[in-house]
Amino acid sequence: GMENGSFFYSKDNGLTWSQGKVKDYSKINRILISNNEFIIFTYTGVYKSTAEGNSWKRTTSLGVMCSVVNKNDVIFISTQLGIFRSTDYGDTWVSASDGIKYNNIEALYAAEDGQIYAGGPTDIGFYVSNDNGNSWNLLSNNFRRINSIFSNSDNSLFITDITGLYRSSDKGKSWIQLRSGEVRNLHCSKNYFIVNTPSGLFRLSDQGEIWEYLPVELHLETIYDICVAGNGLLFVNSLS
Repeated sequence: GMENGSFFYSKDNGLTWSQGKVKDYSKINRILISNNEFIIFTYTGVYKSTAEGNSWKRTTSLGVMCSVVNKNDVIFISTQLGIFRSTDYGDTWVSASDGIKYNNIEALYAAEDGQIYAGGPTDIGFYVSNDNGNSWNLLSNNFRRINSIFSNSDNSLFITDITGLYRSSDKGKSWIQLRSGEVRNLHCSKNYFIVNTPSGLFRLSDQGEIWEYLPVELHLETIYDICVAGNGLLFVNSLS
């Protein structure tokens, strides 16, 4: 997605690309394909299209900071009014913030075991929901600013924030720091992680302890998101 509401999509693992556009100019922060529809999350709301971006409808005017979809296709978004949930592929939204004190959640993650995790700055904390977002419990408020949450094949949790990369083997009750320094975003593939840092892109082992530098010529300061396809292709959303 781009600043002016434009986005690109590929049907052949990135070999060729087509351009779409949301009618209202807004920065796109995530694109989802669910139930054979495009769902676009922006700072001016959530938009849906069934015609590859040729026509759109806005399902909420709430500005979206981050979003996640669980294994049952339930969508969660963080907005200026808190977390909201949709069980009908983004057509309608209900509040799902009970237990979270403040609204500016900046990272959401849906684990395979059904738990939903949410995090933000120090005054927000790190939360877990065990009931599909109906209620939330505080796990920790020791992080400076959480920007991504993931788990690996043995269900260890990983958090990145402006102070480093952290791992928990007990579902967030305790943490060890794997790397100090800012880690901006992280993507989990089947056997490894890809992370973006001020020093460049790195590939990590499944436990996050072995780091391999990836010599990729990109504008690393402006990478918004990282995605690894099922066939191993790496996609990076960056300011060109």
